[in-house]
Amino acid sequence: MSEQQHSIEAAAAYESLRQTVADVAADPWAPGAEERLSAAAHAAHAVMYPSGNGS
Repeated sequence: MSEQQHSIEAAAAYESLRQTVADVAADPWAPGAEERLSAAAHAAHAVMYPSGNGS
């Protein structure tokens, strides 16, 4: 993957995570809120650190 493509995917993952955090903060007791937040965080992490080693 090119650096530009990675940057685009990272920005999209970050925006998705940011929106999910805002949605969950607005209604933290909504059904599935914790799962949606966890899934968005994991997806963003996978894009930011594609090797899977977290560094």
